[in-house]
Amino acid sequence: MSAFRNDLQQIINTVISNGTLPVLMTTLPRNDGFVSQETLNAINEQIIDAANANMIPLINVYRGLSELPNAGLDGDNVSLSVSPNGGGSLAVSDVTTYGVNAVNLYILRTLELLRSSLFPA
Repeated sequence: MSAFRNDLQQIINTVISNGTLPVLMTTLPRNDGFVSQETLNAINEQIIDAANANMIPLINVYRGLSELPNAGLDGDNVSLSVSPNGGGSLAVSDVTTYGVNAVNLYILRTLELLRSSLFPA
């Protein structure tokens, strides 16, 4: 896991040195058994620690999606589910049920918070 953390830190440093504010996201849940829950937790812990250590924004999609039916996953237990209304639908019924819609909302909320903090009206 230390190699992952070192690589992530190099990416963060490169992005920051180029004048860009990185925004980290945790991994998506998986229920297919291919990746263990312990591995997902360890990866997410490293991502969260890196965000905190570098004081950069984090979108914890793992936590948010874990609250949705089937963790926001489609029938394959790996891909995110999408509302029949499309992935861009931000209707409450869609973002509380479908993974793509929820992640889109999380990203939009984070970007709006950053925009309003960095460029107040």
